[in-house]
Amino acid sequence: MKGVAGSEDEAEDEGKFTDMEMNSLISEVGRFKDEVITLQRNNELKAEGTKLQRDFVVLVRETQYNSKADKFQSKLENVNVIIGKSEAVDCARRHIQKFLDNFKGNFKSTWREQKM
Repeated sequence: MKGVAGSEDEAEDEGKFTDMEMNSLISEVGRFKDEVITLQRNNELKAEGTKLQRDFVVLVRETQYNSKADKFQSKLENVNVIIGKSEAVDCARRHIQKFLDNFKGNFKSTWREQKM
């Protein structure tokens, strides 16, 4: 049960958090911010993007305090949401995935898609 101390969900969530130096976190987020601009400038993606109701690519940093270890731990997650016409969703997914493959970040990616 999520939120209950000692539950399976909590133990699973704790495994995702790691000791990350703040400078490493700042560097990874800054690199993502700088490099995602190339994705935003992709002409094919921009053209297909007009057919999407929702489309965004974000990098989320989450930090929690681990009382047993007496330290803060963090995780990064890339969240991609694409909603719209099937062809546009497929095109966006292809370009975003190529960007992520080239970026090689220290995070997992989550996809939320809905084709209309």
